[in-house]
Amino acid sequence: MNDTRFYWSNSIDGTRFAKWHKENGEQYQTIKNKTASAADDLLTTVEDYCKFMVYVMNGAGLKDKIYRDMMADQVRVNNYKHFGLGWWVDENINANKDFAIVHGGDDIGVHTIAFIIPEIKDGLLIFTNADNGTSAFADVLLKFLGENGKGILNVEMK
Repeated sequence: MNDTRFYWSNSIDGTRFAKWHKENGEQYQTIKNKTASAADDLLTTVEDYCKFMVYVMNGAGLKDKIYRDMMADQVRVNNYKHFGLGWWVDENINANKDFAIVHGGDDIGVHTIAFIIPEIKDGLLIFTNADNGTSAFADVLLKFLGENGKGILNVEMK
């Protein structure tokens, strides 16, 4: 992952940075944080984040027990969803009772979400750079993950 940072530095090519937008299309001022925050403001590219997703999908270099613990029920949200370690888990998304691990982030003018279905080695990453970006999530999820996307959407809407 060559284009991922936890804070703004002089090595970032600002011309490649997607600007944040309000719902009406007006651009927000770019905030260039100079200190890292583990909970916020990851600067990355679609390519780098997809590499991370594939890494996670393939076990993230973890021992099997730790990998399973990452997705284990740490906090129950409802009958269809729980939080694991760093991910929320949408359960029983298809007839095979597969699950999807999900992680997202939101800030002014930015909405992102990643879906990984480890059992079938599939996933989807959606980055948007507008306050109303989440309005596209359902259609994109259904278009690219089909029935699995429908199952994820059903869990997300419960």
